[in-house]
Amino acid sequence: MLQGYDFSGARLVNTQATFFKYVSGSAGGMDASIVLRVDGVTVGKYTPGDTVSLPDVHKVWSIEPVTANCIGSVVIGFGAVTSTNLQGTVQTVDGGRARSLAGLAFSAYGYAAGSAGNFPFVQLWNKSTDKNLVVNGIVLVSSLASGHNLRYSQAVINASDYMAGAAKKASAAASAAGVIKVNNAASVDAFSLAPNSNRFFMSVQSSVTQQWRPTEPLIVPPGWGVTLSSVNSGADSGVTFEWFEESI
Repeated sequence: MLQGYDFSGARLVNTQATFFKYVSGSAGGMDASIVLRVDGVTVGKYTPGDTVSLPDVHKVWSIEPVTANCIGSVVIGFGAVTSTNLQGTVQTVDGGRARSLAGLAFSAYGYAAGSAGNFPFVQLWNKSTDKNLVVNGIVLVSSLASGHNLRYSQAVINASDYMAGAAKKASAAASAAGVIKVNNAASVDAFSLAPNSNRFFMSVQSSVTQQWRPTEPLIVPPGWGVTLSSVNSGADSGVTFEWFEESI
């Protein structure tokens, strides 16, 4: 029998077992390897996907990440794990669960109401000083059929309007990053958005939700934002951003 365990930093697991697999791990682009000790004896240093099969039963399994903020998932027990799935797929699913459990995954919603002759803007702004936002999902809805540009920016579009991102784990702290909205911009280029930085164009039908899951995530460094703005005056925009955070 195999049992899954998540870790965020060092973890001690007390269970009788002969088999160990490091399923997935993430350390914000740094070293995601771990040192494994069983019953106080160092077995080795391992990276995601590695397995260990021992001849004897051991009772205490110590997981010690090389990088302090490393999070991940392991399985420990008797037998072995075999799968025809790609390792990258396993890491995406289990790594996402581990990030949510660690309080590192967030979402936030902003709604810019329609205003005649004006353009709506909704921005995810990273006001942290030491974390990258890894944006892996955007959901858009508008009451009017309209098109929206997605662009990077280095300016807050409305400093007085800010909603912090909510953690995907109910008891975890809110994000330092959050969503800002403006619904009275007189120009489609009213703000200091990075020139020629259109990253994506989303076209929505009236009151039909559009979801975008980028093939590769967007990275928003400290002091940057990603902004979704309608190219149609008088339109409204309801936008949900999903992201997780990685220490720089």
